[in-house]
Amino acid sequence: MLTPTIRRMTPYDVHRSTAMAMLASPPIPKGARYVDAVWPIPVATTVKAASAKDMARAFQSLLEFNPTTMDEVAGLCHIYRRIGSEVEVAFNWAMVIAEGVTPATHWALAFSDGMRAINSVLEFQLDPGDIVAASKPLYGCTDNYFSGLAKKRGYNVHILDLSNPEEAIRAMNPKTKVLYFETVTNPDLRVYDLETISRLAKEKKPNIVIIVDNTFQTPAGDNPLLHGADMVVHSCTKALGGFTQEMAGVAIVPKAQWPSLFLFRKDTGGVPAPEQVHTLLTRGLPTLYHRFSGMTGNAQTIAAALAGNPDISRVNYPGLASSSYFSIAQRLLTSWDNTFAPGFMVAFTPAGKTEAIRAARAERIINYVARYGGGVIKHAVSLGGISSLIEMPFLGTHATVAPAEKELWGIDGGMIRLSVGLAQAEDQLCLLEHAIKHASRRRS
Repeated sequence: MLTPTIRRMTPYDVHRSTAMAMLASPPIPKGARYVDAVWPIPVATTVKAASAKDMARAFQSLLEFNPTTMDEVAGLCHIYRRIGSEVEVAFNWAMVIAEGVTPATHWALAFSDGMRAINSVLEFQLDPGDIVAASKPLYGCTDNYFSGLAKKRGYNVHILDLSNPEEAIRAMNPKTKVLYFETVTNPDLRVYDLETISRLAKEKKPNIVIIVDNTFQTPAGDNPLLHGADMVVHSCTKALGGFTQEMAGVAIVPKAQWPSLFLFRKDTGGVPAPEQVHTLLTRGLPTLYHRFSGMTGNAQTIAAALAGNPDISRVNYPGLASSSYFSIAQRLLTSWDNTFAPGFMVAFTPAGKTEAIRAARAERIINYVARYGGGVIKHAVSLGGISSLIEMPFLGTHATVAPAEKELWGIDGGMIRLSVGLAQAEDQLCLLEHAIKHASRRRS
């Protein structure tokens, strides 16, 4: 009788949603019989070593960090909490798989919040005088960083509009080191043609570093590293966490650059607390695929209904065939099943002849939702949680962006940004339709 072949299941053999569940649990170390079913949360800020050689070996392992198997991850010894923890290493491993690449080519590094991840992934490789080419619109705090702090650091920031990919060519010169933009822009949901932009930029300057903020789409809705990006950054506070209870950020970079980024974080701070990463690893990532799919389905239904509402003048959603970004979105925004995944973010603007009228109606919609919605949709900033969140970017997330910049990049005073959660789409639509009708009947 033939002996059955033993096949050890690994995170690379299964659907990525299954891999996320697998990585939420530590492997059983060699020689052990039991282990916690989920990663434990480290509680000490330091660890004690049995000998000077053991301590030296621990530090050396950090400098030579190059895991290739989960067993190696489980056996790592982190000797001081500001340097990292085992649970963070497991999360970093999971993020590499989530983005569709492998530890042979890329590695991830977690941060205390999204903005620390963004400025770290820029600053660890920039010198004073270097040029960063950035396409707007951007998240309000990122916009503020480029218009303020980045210039104080001595970086030159060139703003461009990558709606025309040819702009990437014109942005390249000997001092241009980084090209930065968002997968789907905040708040108006443009989708830039990353593949074409990458090809054109690298034809002109092969060593340009293309960094993409993938927060809106998450790895479950787009994998920029597979379409021409060199580095990806996320605010994990959003959909990666998923429950609006924890803050964190993460960057996924080529493995050759990871040690420099790690040492930059070691020397400048920004390491996440173990409980932050534990929440992401054991709750956020294992549910990401299912949350993202359900939220995207709801957003498609809501966007289509809003597009047919005569009291709404504009709906920004890349999943609508009427969107000027629809064909690009179909090509780039795909799920772990290779299906179209236009995401859970919707922006819409009430009808009105002037911006003042649109803004007044938008404010009444927001107030109605906040007062009578019972939590079906919450008036709050942030995004990506299981609860739907609604806000006016002009007054909220992008309040600090200069008025002229808002006008230039189409951030209308009446624009409403909706992060669609998991409540039934019909219930969310019922509330929105009542709010829109109420706002439109009132005199402006």
